[in-house]
Amino acid sequence: GGYVAVTAPVGAVVEGLPDGAMEVRHREKDYHYYFGTFFAKRGEGFTVVLPPDGILVPYLPDGYTTERAEGSVRYAFGGVHYRPFYSEGVLVYSSTGQGP
Repeated sequence: GGYVAVTAPVGAVVEGLPDGAMEVRHREKDYHYYFGTFFAKRGEGFTVVLPPDGILVPYLPDGYTTERAEGSVRYAFGGVHYRPFYSEGVLVYSSTGQGP
């Protein structure tokens, strides 16, 4: 009677984006972000991709973990680490790559 939500695997191709996906621009390239999953436009569809280092997102999805590294806090979700900081007075999260 229940279900488990999982993120799409890197390399998966979908025809359309989920409702609520937001566009995130990083180094002159457009990505789409939806609850911890990044998509890039490829042909007629969208491919699930790893986020580039330094891309900013406004939120982390439920299920992230908190870690201490190099004297500061960072968060992890789906094998990707994020550091929180304020940009123009708004809390955002910057990807710092995969795993420790």
